[in-house]
Amino acid sequence: MSSFSRSVCVIGGGGHVGLPLALTFAQAGLRTVIYDTNRAVLDQIGSGQMPFLEQGGEPMLKSVLEGDRLELRAEPDLIAECEFLVIIIGTPVDEHLNPNLTTIRRVLDECRGYLRDGQVIILRSTVVPGMTEHIQRYVTSLGLRISVGFCPERVAQGKSLEEFTTIPQIVSAFDEPTLSRIKALFAPFTSEFIELEPREAEVAKLMTNAWRYIQFATVNQFYTLATSENLNFERILHACRHNYPRMSGMPAPGLTAGPCLMKDTMQLAAFSRDGFIRCPPTSPASRPPRVLGR
Repeated sequence: MSSFSRSVCVIGGGGHVGLPLALTFAQAGLRTVIYDTNRAVLDQIGSGQMPFLEQGGEPMLKSVLEGDRLELRAEPDLIAECEFLVIIIGTPVDEHLNPNLTTIRRVLDECRGYLRDGQVIILRSTVVPGMTEHIQRYVTSLGLRISVGFCPERVAQGKSLEEFTTIPQIVSAFDEPTLSRIKALFAPFTSEFIELEPREAEVAKLMTNAWRYIQFATVNQFYTLATSENLNFERILHACRHNYPRMSGMPAPGLTAGPCLMKDTMQLAAFSRDGFIRCPPTSPASRPPRVLGR
């Protein structure tokens, strides 16, 4: 029998990434805690109102509040009661576009008094390659028997609740028992898992965002090239894509979907220069990922 009275705490859970995940956990029947220092957002959530647009979000929020499956905290007191701690805090870049590694450590230091043996910490937002192992070493240095994994968020804002159930979930940990526990946490709403080593999962997330950024940047460059010569880019784009499958994925020009794509591309660039944490490989490079059903 578990010694924890709650299943999961989503740390930084009042935003676009954390709140839909917390709602999904709670809707699946898990006792869920949101810890977020933004009291105004917590008050809005507690009143049954979503602080942003999420398809299907408000009915689900009201349902889990009425069912007493979601608790809101501006202090970390309930962290000690939760078996899983899902951290929705990524790695920002500094003014030189280099990764800043202090943010997650600062959050863990703030929560340090509430960490307990047997918990599992899951990093959810984009992190620099090697960060999961860095955090594992850090909590171990505190004398705590806590396991750490990285399970990147992969959904589109506004469609998270739908895509949680349709997009495969990448999971990673440093040992099989922890990996099994993490899969059990996501299993109520995830039908397919892809198992990777933690650093592989970290790079996969960065590559995903960098690829999207490159796609947008490329088509924007094409747009600039065409319009500078007074050419109709919409007609050119239609000609490129129409009934031509090799160009069907070419996006339209426009904004590059917020700051994360650029930030994560810079982190991948820093990784290629060995610009931050150096950790030895945890497995042979030839080990393939495992794609599993529930």
